[in-house]
Amino acid sequence: METSQRSVGIVSMTRTGNISDAVRGCFGALGCDIYVYPWYTDDLYELIKASSLTHWFFTGNTHDYVTEFGSPTIDARIYKIRGKLMFFVCYSHQLLCKQLGSPIHTAERRIKGDYMLMRMKKDELWDGVSGSEPFMAWYKQYVHCTQPPRGWKVIARFGGHIAAMQRGHNYSFQVHPERRTETYKILENWLNMLPPISEGAEYSVLQEWLRGWSFFDPLDSN
Repeated sequence: METSQRSVGIVSMTRTGNISDAVRGCFGALGCDIYVYPWYTDDLYELIKASSLTHWFFTGNTHDYVTEFGSPTIDARIYKIRGKLMFFVCYSHQLLCKQLGSPIHTAERRIKGDYMLMRMKKDELWDGVSGSEPFMAWYKQYVHCTQPPRGWKVIARFGGHIAAMQRGHNYSFQVHPERRTETYKILENWLNMLPPISEGAEYSVLQEWLRGWSFFDPLDSN
């Protein structure tokens, strides 16, 4: 039986529908019960919408590109479900951007390793995170930091790539906070966030402004 207290739904974006030991280990260390659903689950949109679970984590995929025909995908209506808090990483981040109209770029070489992020906005997701933590990255396709989907705000970048973006209490990361214990705090902060008071609740312009404001960005200085 699903419960919404310290529990999280995980949507696997891998072809097999499995999740990595890193994902299991991270949410286990954070004291969560997890409920795993492959991306090809029948009527995933209705399942998430009707679920008692409020927090949903969408995984990466190391073998597929979002621009390839037949690659794993989900119903784009999922992004508009109210009353849920969603977190997308790597492949699912790219898929969200693609489905919401952002151009997908492909690097000449795969970007892999541990990298420092440049924060662009204040956000409660950063609470207790010093900013010196390296994040694990493993990707070849990316979205430029000047081309986020409409309504999404870039809160961190790596070079010219979007590293993290936010809309309400939904977050999308190109890098992997679940891969290093030093960055588990990101997901812990997200898990501690509360969904909107009602399914019909939306964030006002004032609320969004109060959530964070831009830091100085060298890209904007030219």
